[in-house]
Amino acid sequence: MRCTSTISLAKPSSLPMFLPFASLSFSSASTAATATATATATADIGALNHNPSSSILPSLSSSACVATTPHARGSADRLRLSMLHSCASGAETRLALDVLMASSNKGGSYVPSLRCYNTLLLKLEKFGMVREMSSVYCQMLQNGILPNLFTYNTMINSFSKLGDTSIATVYLGHLLRAGLNLDTFTYNSLILGYCRRNDIDRARSVVDAMLHKACKMDEHTYTILIDGLLKVSQVDEASKLLSQMVDSGCSPNSHTYTTFIDGLCKIGMIGKAEDVLSELASKGLISSVIPYNALVKGYCRGGLVNDALRILRSLESSHCKPDLWMYNQLIDALCKANRMGDARKMFDCIASNGLVPNVVTYNSLIGCFCLQRKVDDALELMRLMEVNNCMPDTRTYNELILVFCSEGRVHTAMNFLSKMIEKGLSPDVVTYNLLIHGQCRLGEIDNGFRLLSSMTSHDVMPDQQSYGVLIDALCKAGRIDEAFFLFTSLNTRGLKASNANYNSLIFWQCEGGHMDKAFVLLERMVSEGCRPDTYTYNSLIGGLCRGKKLKEAVGLLRQMSEKGVEPDNTTYNILITEMLKGGEENLVKSTLGQMVSSGHTWDACTYTIMIGFYFNEGRVEDVEHMMEEMKKNGVRPDFRTYNTLIFGYGRLSLLDHSFSALKSMIDAAFKPDHATYAVLLDCLHRRCSTLSQSVDSSQTWKIIQMDTIHELLERMIRSGCDLCIDSYGTLISALCTFNRFEDAHLLFLRMRETGCSPNHSIYTSLINCCLSLKMHEKASQLVSSMVNCGYLPDLRSYQCLISGFCSEGRSESAKLMFLDLLEKREYNYDEIIWKILIDGLLKAGLHKVCSEILSVMAERHYSLSPETYSLLITEYPDLQHGLQS
Repeated sequence: MRCTSTISLAKPSSLPMFLPFASLSFSSASTAATATATATATADIGALNHNPSSSILPSLSSSACVATTPHARGSADRLRLSMLHSCASGAETRLALDVLMASSNKGGSYVPSLRCYNTLLLKLEKFGMVREMSSVYCQMLQNGILPNLFTYNTMINSFSKLGDTSIATVYLGHLLRAGLNLDTFTYNSLILGYCRRNDIDRARSVVDAMLHKACKMDEHTYTILIDGLLKVSQVDEASKLLSQMVDSGCSPNSHTYTTFIDGLCKIGMIGKAEDVLSELASKGLISSVIPYNALVKGYCRGGLVNDALRILRSLESSHCKPDLWMYNQLIDALCKANRMGDARKMFDCIASNGLVPNVVTYNSLIGCFCLQRKVDDALELMRLMEVNNCMPDTRTYNELILVFCSEGRVHTAMNFLSKMIEKGLSPDVVTYNLLIHGQCRLGEIDNGFRLLSSMTSHDVMPDQQSYGVLIDALCKAGRIDEAFFLFTSLNTRGLKASNANYNSLIFWQCEGGHMDKAFVLLERMVSEGCRPDTYTYNSLIGGLCRGKKLKEAVGLLRQMSEKGVEPDNTTYNILITEMLKGGEENLVKSTLGQMVSSGHTWDACTYTIMIGFYFNEGRVEDVEHMMEEMKKNGVRPDFRTYNTLIFGYGRLSLLDHSFSALKSMIDAAFKPDHATYAVLLDCLHRRCSTLSQSVDSSQTWKIIQMDTIHELLERMIRSGCDLCIDSYGTLISALCTFNRFEDAHLLFLRMRETGCSPNHSIYTSLINCCLSLKMHEKASQLVSSMVNCGYLPDLRSYQCLISGFCSEGRSESAKLMFLDLLEKREYNYDEIIWKILIDGLLKAGLHKVCSEILSVMAERHYSLSPETYSLLITEYPDLQHGLQS
């Protein structure tokens, strides 16, 4: 409920006197200083009267808040207090809030007590729900419940934690107007707020006011100030304050020492932090491991893992034994340093020291395994985690979803989403963004939007990245208008377009040759406060070069430098490519000179551009010179370099050189693609005759004979190339792309004879080729073989196969395959419906089969998300029978 009453603030004379001081001695201030401080505080709070946020707070006049006597409130209050005490998460607290607000609207039969409101406010503060706190406070006043000091302290503290001292002082004004006195907690909250804003002078003024009112500083006051001073690198002042704390008889506690150590570490003074800790320990002032944890965290944060391990070892003979928190810090640091073996040893130490690993421990290890693409190890550790009654959390699943999406195994990632929800975990914005990105990478943009819809219905608010991924995917798919519509809708969704959003649209407009639109977007980008970066200008320069507007591109290079945007290697490489195409060798030399003089060195792309140019000119010696220079300067050839060498030597009929480059390419862990092999096959096919300027890869794969492919494989073996699964996979994929299933299958058989087992990609290529040729029975056999080998077929394959069976009148076979797919429980049910029923059968008009399948699903209790049911009901009303069954 929104309140619109005006705030009535206290008179200046009733405000606490924030006395400024120069030192940290906290001595009495002069009357003049008092007056100055009072005026300052008055100005602060007076300015807040115009703060928009204050409009939700009603006046504290006696007519607005009248103390009421509770009527039959006891049992109702006890029930609601029990509900509030049971809340263990933000979601549960929100539910409790809704219940309370619904039952306590002004004029209702129940009005919560002051204790009930205070408990609710405290719970909201715990979960950072400050906006809701303001609404509750507003309703509290409307219901005639007078806040007490606890209420005001809770409100002031919550906003001070956020560094929002402007709102905190609004509540301070209400506290004073209510005739209440500030206590130590109030002052500490205000000091915390100013320290969070790095406004130490204001924090000091609050301390002086505190002392002026004879309110004694406690250990929390000192600790807050020490932390604030260290954040602004006032180390000497913080040290003096720590000493003063001891002298004043206020004993520092473990939190104070930890704050001091942690503060020093955060400003890079880790050595001093260790010296201080050693001195404190020698005086017997350290009684717990927590200050050591702060030091270990400091070393780990700085990447000094060995020093962190040294601290751990030093505790072996100490009465302060390492706790789980310390082990977790060290395991995480070792994982980030790629020292997985040491991390596992540290993991084993946990149990040997009588401790039990928690979800944080496991997450660090699982995250590292995922980063190293050791998925089986990550899954095994997750199983161990569950056996030890440590339940995975959202981060655990996010780590696994990330690695499966990055490997293109999005169906498995989607199944993890199902498992999360089954276990009562709430996917967060990271979960959904990973899955949306994974779906879009596979070209499943519609599924990306379905996930976006699911996201909002689960109260997870999409962010810039959520929409950015979809905008980029739409652009890549050539759906520029849809991308632009989504982009322009960001404002209505409460989001500001980011640099990445603008860059994506500008890039694809340039790719499509729409330079006018690209420059309009650039102007809009600047007008909305987004600063164009190097990527932005590279897109524009590339677009101009492709449009043969070299002069304008060079002009834009000068313009970006004038605007303080530094060109990078990509910028220069784009320009050099275009200059070479136009035969501007002198301009190339000057541009390369400019590139080097601006602090850039040649990268693999620069060398590759020059190598390609020399090949076009027939200057093989210059090519060899470039390769020697690359090696000498420590620049590793990349995928494009090797392809350029293979193609260049092939054009010059130097086939041995081409195969030598191929071997180097494979040895360097680069995978030759369709175009690579097409060049070599073309060379062999033409028997070393001169190639044309560019080999038409598609034409080669259409006409090349199997004898030539076998010759290629034999030649690769003689050249020392390792005929691995990737080599066979690329050749089979290329043949399947042009529907040459018989030839692809022969190669498949040859591969198996050599002991190579087909992988997911090879099976998928063969299945899709069969489906393209309407060889549904053979495709079905291959799907079975694929499953038997432990691979998960793509849902797109199932979609085509099930639709194919239906088109042949084999509806029962289609339904059996669909139900078999469900029973595997290896796919997300919603994704199955999206891909097979909605994108497959329903779009093909096969409503009856869909209805029958949905009826069987209902009978067997396969449940879908409400969003998917809604999608089916809204878009396909004829399916009502199946959905109701």
